[in-house]
Order: sequence, then C-alpha cells, then structure tokens
Amino acid sequence: MSRNSNGEGSAWQRKDGRWSGAAYVRTHTGKVERRYVYGKDEKDVLRKIAKLQEANEQAVPAGPTRLTVVAYLTEWLDQAKHHLRPHTWAGYEANVRLHLVPLIGHHQLTSLSVRDVRLMVEKLRKAGVSPRMIQWIHSPLRVALQHAVREELVTRTSRAASRSSNRGPARHRRRSARTRRVASWPRSGITGSTPCGSC
Repeated sequence: MSRNSNGEGSAWQRKDGRWSGAAYVRTHTGKVERRYVYGKDEKDVLRKIAKLQEANEQAVPAGPTRLTVVAYLTEWLDQAKHHLRPHTWAGYEANVRLHLVPLIGHHQLTSLSVRDVRLMVEKLRKAGVSPRMIQWIHSPLRVALQHAVREELVTRTSRAASRSSNRGPARHRRRSARTRRVASWPRSGITGSTPCGSC
C-alpha cells in the first residue's frame, strides 16, 4: 500500500486482487471530495491519481463521477436542438442513438479515454463502415465533449478522447475546416465542430 500525507493520495490492493486509489480534489460544485480510481496494478492507479492531482493543481474542477456518456449525450442533444440546423441535429441524433450509445454509452463521462474511442473506431472499421461514415459518426462526440469542457464536466485532457484515429477523405477534411465556424458560438451556448484529425 502506498499512502501520502495530508490527503494527497493513496493506493491499495483490494481483496479481489484489483488496485484502488483515492485523492482529494475540488469538484465542479466547489466542494472538496475524495475521488476514487481503479487500475490493474499499483503503477496504473498512481498514474491516475497523479492525473487527478495535476488537474486539481491547475484549478480544473473534477466533474460528476456518475454521469454516463449516454446521459450526457442525451442532455447535450436536447440543448443542441436549439442551435443546430434541423438536418444536422437529425444526423447527430441518429449517430448517437445507433452508434455512440451502443458502443461507448455505458462509460462514465469523466473516465472516457482515448483508448475507448479508438476501440469504438476499430469496431466500426471491422463492421465495414467507411472512413467517411466513421468521421460522421464521430462528429457529435467531439462537439459534445467540447461543450462538456466548457461546462467544466471534463478536463481539457479528457477532451483528447474525442479525437478520431480516422482522418477520412481529404474532401471531407476540407469540409470540416469550413464548418468549424460553428465553434465561434458564445461560451454559454452549444459549441460546434466537425470531426477532427488523428490523435
């Protein structure tokens, strides 16, 4: 077991063999809470604790732990409906419902990782989905996570999970660059963008 003084963080092995850890951080509500992390070994847990502490030292509040990707995407879609064109919103809603929710909806929003998204992309590829379609499926995830950062529900580091490992056709990338103007919406509104480049 590894423990630090003054609540700076600790790691321990559970009876089932898994490793757990905890650290005190300031949350999005302004309160200081003890947040738990889990990993395959002590090194993995200590790395996750260090990540929590680094964000805390940078005054980035920790988001809610129980909010899942499906819950947040559902909430985000309801808000985005007032800011997106009807055909764009309909496409986003279909991609969330048919692809994102079945593949990554069960993850907690704050723990969604680059690896989780990479595995999602690989499953789509193996299912025969075209590179351009993968970009389109991925698009609402990226936009939603940008909004989550502005709401301080996830850290900017967590937003890296929204990066697709599939660049898609050059023509589609040019289209993405043109539509990034949507990202200039006010901070209080829904941010917008289209699929990004590779991780």
